[in-house]
Amino acid sequence: MTDNVTTEIGASLTARGVVLQPITESDYPGLRRLELGERMLHHWRFGGHTPSPERYAQILWDGVYSQYIIVERSEQARPVGFVMLYDVDLVHGWGYLGAARFMDGVMGSALFIEGFAAFLDLSFKLAPLRKVYFEVPEYNLDTFQSAIGPLLEVEGVLREHRFFASQLWDVHVLAIRRDNWEEYIERFRERMELG
Repeated sequence: MTDNVTTEIGASLTARGVVLQPITESDYPGLRRLELGERMLHHWRFGGHTPSPERYAQILWDGVYSQYIIVERSEQARPVGFVMLYDVDLVHGWGYLGAARFMDGVMGSALFIEGFAAFLDLSFKLAPLRKVYFEVPEYNLDTFQSAIGPLLEVEGVLREHRFFASQLWDVHVLAIRRDNWEEYIERFRERMELG
């Protein structure tokens, strides 16, 4: 079991079932295999493109402010997912979130949500962000539907922006505002044991 790791300002790198692990060079081959594997190849950042191992390492850090592997807090320490904050504009107080789930099933979903929440909380505590955006292709929008309104705002739609499965799909630009997040996370902080 991993100990609860907390920064000087009280931002936690752990939740009840996961720990946020900083990415190291030794993680590159495993991450590349996951990202370029059948499950994620067309749904994540490369959209079918397969960069060389050397180029992958460079792309992994292009424009990135912070990123972590979400790891299950157990003896197996299995990777649950990947989260990152990128293209951050500290002058105007916004950035973009990227996230990918590696572990399938109900447990994988629950652990991924914990890790995503811990990362989002950490991001708001460590950077003067007013809001964070993430882009969701239309074919994945159902996953976020219940959070649109209470937590997420739709700020825009990029029409026919992504090509996948022989058709063009809209991409929805969703935003999470700091004040909405702070209200939302307070309801779940104790349950997830966030710092």
